[in-house]
Amino acid sequence: MDTLDKYYNKGYRNLKKLHDKLTQKGFKYSKSEVQKYIDSRHVKSRVKKYNKALMGNKFSAVTNTWQLDTYITEKYKTPYLLAINVNTRYVWCRERDSVTTDNFIELMEEFISNYHPKIIECDAEKSFTSYQSVTFLRKHNIIMKVFNSKMGHEPLSIMNKFCRYLRVESREYDEDPPIENIVKIYNKSFHSSINME
Repeated sequence: MDTLDKYYNKGYRNLKKLHDKLTQKGFKYSKSEVQKYIDSRHVKSRVKKYNKALMGNKFSAVTNTWQLDTYITEKYKTPYLLAINVNTRYVWCRERDSVTTDNFIELMEEFISNYHPKIIECDAEKSFTSYQSVTFLRKHNIIMKVFNSKMGHEPLSIMNKFCRYLRVESREYDEDPPIENIVKIYNKSFHSSINME
């Protein structure tokens, strides 16, 4: 397993790339062994097929469920880490120094100490799904649900809707918009999907 860990941590994260690299280096792992290893490293989740009538009105039985994403501004490509509460639609936002695992963990320490999430839903972005990030979240007893692009936009519909809102609001500015100010306005506005501010 040390060999698999070594190449997985170097960025060979899908079956074909990891298996090809191991074969090239002279290691004899079957594709099924490599797939089992990859599966053990990834956090799995089952996605319900939501009724289209309920799109955008998703709720969670667990009160502290949050969706995460990185939003990158259009003009200067400034990255922001966004978290939105599934039930209250409250948004937390911080500018990222870089889109790295270390930066993600640093920002998540602040987020976890203030909001105590129980479940985090996100896409398969490398800084979210790296071994260090998953280990960090497990240490804080946080369940992580990772959704890939094959599952469509339904599982992360709340975050996707908010990112569209940010893009529309950003078009009113000549320069990169003050994302934190847009988030403050959003947090104070009425949300028809939950009938509350």
